[in-house]
Amino acid sequence: MANADEEITKLNDINPANQCIVDVRFSDQVSGIEKGSGNGTIKLDSYDPKDLVYSSNSQKDRIAVFSEIYYDKGWNAYIDGQLVPHFRCNYVLRGLKIPAGQHKVEFKFEPTVYSVGEKVSLVCSLLLLIGVGFVGYKEMAIGSSKLEEMI
Repeated sequence: MANADEEITKLNDINPANQCIVDVRFSDQVSGIEKGSGNGTIKLDSYDPKDLVYSSNSQKDRIAVFSEIYYDKGWNAYIDGQLVPHFRCNYVLRGLKIPAGQHKVEFKFEPTVYSVGEKVSLVCSLLLLIGVGFVGYKEMAIGSSKLEEMI
């Protein structure tokens, strides 16, 4: 579809059980897929808010529509451990082109900002611990010298 308004309007005309609407910006990701229904399965194997694992099996390349909201900032898709692009379909959902055969499909939430923030937090925590340890050691040394003066 050419724009979001067309996408939403077209949703009234399709059967979402075997059809999906894809924005024109993602058309290259769905090229080569035969239209029409086909045999195939996809099953959610494990769920974690940041890691969704599916198993798929199909005789032909297919498009899978997932019931999660499409959000490209931080979510990555993997097929058999290889990073692959995913796209928005049906206006708000995730779509993924899955090749024929049996595959492990995984969506991981891996935002760059989060991993950078974790590293900065770790460094700051270590510096704080070193600083507290240094101050504590210095206080012990001062306390020890005062004790010696008293004796």
